Amino acid sequence: MKFTASTLAAITALTSSTLAAPLEPRQALEPWQVTGVAVASPAGRPGSYPWGTITANITDPNELTINRNPADGTTITVPAGNKAVNCQAKWLISENPFNRAWPCEPTEDGYWYIYILNGEGIDNFSSSNFDIIFTRVPDVLYQGSRYSGKYEGQANFKVGTNMAGSCGGSGNCFWGLAQGQNPFAVQQHEVTG
Repeated sequence: MKFTASTLAAITALTSSTLAAPLEPRQALEPWQVTGVAVASPAGRPGSYPWGTITANITDPNELTINRNPADGTTITVPAGNKAVNCQAKWLISENPFNRAWPCEPTEDGYWYIYILNGEGIDNFSSSNFDIIFTRVPDVLYQGSRYSGKYEGQANFKVGTNMAGSCGGSGNCFWGLAQGQNPFAVQQHEVTG
């Protein structure tokens, strides 16, 4: 394939102007605020309650810009202060809470869910050392079109670090955010692509 000098010059100029075009800056996001984490881990003895639970509440202090409506130029936003409550993982104690999304109660402008992961340096699930990935999906309908985004943040919750509680003589354990750790900041990022 042959290119003339003028064609190459035009391609170079176009490429240079495209690469030099400024990108829109991303929003600076204030960290989410976890306002509650409660863990109930049963003993697993025959005849006892067989379900483990992790329940979390989180607030997003950010007003989020989702997109711009191409028809009228309106900026599509969701207000600050969105709360995810009762995000709950509930599983049989003989199993684990991995490999699935656990829902939070619905919100007015989208939804939240959580994933539970192993804590730092451990191979099997422990109710005293685990990670939560919080996911927020703002979802807005404007003039018949749907606008949405996705944000994630991950945090480790560990007894002795940011959680406290106790285990009873029966083997039932209950953990929650330690004193001075509420709210607990989780830095989130926008998920693109």
